[in-house]
Amino acid sequence: MNERLSALMDGELDGLEADLALRSLKQEDARGDWESWHLIGDVLRGDHGCSVAARVSQRLAEEPTVFAPRPLLNQQARSVALSAAASVAAVAVVG
Repeated sequence: MNERLSALMDGELDGLEADLALRSLKQEDARGDWESWHLIGDVLRGDHGCSVAARVSQRLAEEPTVFAPRPLLNQQARSVALSAAASVAAVAVVG
């Protein structure tokens, strides 16, 4: 089947053989091969439309922006450090 599809792509089939090859495209596997081969041919010829980088960039632009909250640990560490500094300052003033 793959040889027949390949020959069809290359324009080497006519008549009944071409009809048989076209009928085989009703099968999902054959259709997938056909699409892959055409994509490979387009890329080799430079006819691939938009580049991979442009598609990735577009997909990233479509992604929602997620703002992550600050970790609670940083706030707790800051509070402990501030408390310790205040205690040291109080001891220095009193003592």
